[in-house]
Amino acid sequence: MPTYEYTCRNCSKIFDILYKSYSGQNEKPVCPKCGSYDTKRMMSVFAAVDSAGGAESKFSGCGSGCACVSD
Repeated sequence: MPTYEYTCRNCSKIFDILYKSYSGQNEKPVCPKCGSYDTKRMMSVFAAVDSAGGAESKFSGCGSGCACVSD
């Protein structure tokens, strides 16, 4: 089940939507704050798993300028 993060171009609200199937993912979502359809899918950050110990790696990136950095 894909989860996508969106931002509203009208009120700048950031929200995410969990789709139960891939069929609805191309529909334009409605902003939960202002009800606008003027939304844009954002690049989401993910959690990575270390193959040696199974611990989550700390990852911060895809902020401004897309200079992804791993801590």
